[in-house]
Amino acid sequence: DVDILMVVHPKTLTEPTQYAIDQFVMRGGKAIFFVDPHSEVDIPVKQQNSPLEVEGGRTSNLKKLFDAWGIDYDPTKVVLDRKYALTVGGAHQGQSRHYGLLAVTKEDIDADDVISSELEVISAGVSGFIKAKEGADIKVIPIVTSSDDSALIDASKFRFLPDLNQLSNGFEPTGEKYILSARVEGKLNTAFKNGRPAMSDAKKVDDSKYGEHLESTKEDANLIIFADTDMLSDRMWVQVQDFFGQQIFNSWANNGDLIINAIDNLTGTSDLISIRGRETSTRPFERVNDLRLAADQKFRSTEEKLQAQLAETEAKLVELQKARDDGDELMLSPEQEAEIEKFQQDKFKVRKELRQVRHNLDLDIEKLGSKLKFINIGLVPIIISILALLISFIRSRKRKRALGV
Repeated sequence: DVDILMVVHPKTLTEPTQYAIDQFVMRGGKAIFFVDPHSEVDIPVKQQNSPLEVEGGRTSNLKKLFDAWGIDYDPTKVVLDRKYALTVGGAHQGQSRHYGLLAVTKEDIDADDVISSELEVISAGVSGFIKAKEGADIKVIPIVTSSDDSALIDASKFRFLPDLNQLSNGFEPTGEKYILSARVEGKLNTAFKNGRPAMSDAKKVDDSKYGEHLESTKEDANLIIFADTDMLSDRMWVQVQDFFGQQIFNSWANNGDLIINAIDNLTGTSDLISIRGRETSTRPFERVNDLRLAADQKFRSTEEKLQAQLAETEAKLVELQKARDDGDELMLSPEQEAEIEKFQQDKFKVRKELRQVRHNLDLDIEKLGSKLKFINIGLVPIIISILALLISFIRSRKRKRALGV
């Protein structure tokens, strides 16, 4: 009954849980994974006698599954990037560039993938990287990468980092671009060659509820993997503004859009995922491209409308507050509250409209796909058969005439 499985920051998953994930993927389930060599937002309870356990609690991995599937992820390494480093402010250090907090721009965001083609900035916080294992029969298609002005550093360096200059001092780029997030496609093998792992007597479940054990995927898998979990936290992509006690959220990066697009994309059929995620071809489907272009134009129009509404509302709030001169404490007036409520309703309406446009686009592409299938599978063979019969009939008549029959 699960359409999409999203696994975020897996640290101590039991064998039965990993088996359930493995078999979900083997059965063709769509999944999104978020792992991290050092999560900035996951701060475990400190234990005086076990400082290493505290650090270990910030790392997540799916080693057994990734190894079997041919995915190479090193939870001990973090990507540093001088080009995309964010500038952060410290109370005593002033402004510093944090080589581990990145804001990747369009140059290194895949423009050929529908989930990222229209995005401007994707941020990541102390991210790892992924790639295909040597000899693995899978495709790892980058969605977001670092720049070539990047290097790797031990994740343990972030355990105690009093001075950000420690990241830039001695920085030597490798000239390599590291994959921060990617699609994984191809036939995958199970991580459990011996079948379902044993369970304790207290947790034993009827084998029939698990279904038949599968050794590999029947069709190409469709996974999306992120080597960072901090990108999900508000601070990595949302700016919070306080308007007289009311919080207004503005996104400065497209992390939320990327995740929503990924979920929306994977909920489609395998054909739709393939069409919308396919690399640019020298013979594109012009009609499909026209549908996408029309939808993109409508998306941009509604997004601009939302931003205009936001700016107008913010200006109105400032104007209303300046007009008040009653000496009371700064509190929202009924008029301001009504204005904010109206904006929130407008924002919800626009988002609903965006979802509907995307849904309609999928329907249009599905209809077009059905027509193409009918032409390729049904109409073309029928025409060829008719032509073959016609040619056979003509040859038969010529043969009879030649024999004088």
